[in-house]
Amino acid sequence: MEDKTFKLKFPNAVKMHRTVEMFQWKENSTVHNSGESNEYTEFTYVKEWSTEIINSNQFDDTRLKNP
Repeated sequence: MEDKTFKLKFPNAVKMHRTVEMFQWKENSTVHNSGESNEYTEFTYVKEWSTEIINSNQFDDTRLKNP
């Protein structure tokens, strides 16, 4: 078996499987309540590998963009 993209050969392989991941921003939100109806949302951001596209169009921090 041969992977022509990466020019790799696996002579004894029966099957090959490739998983594609992208290193992207992920937004996490936490709702805080400081009493007397003073509720606010705190946003934090981390970079992580993901097989799914993370839509960054709705991020609170508009400077962060995913491919």
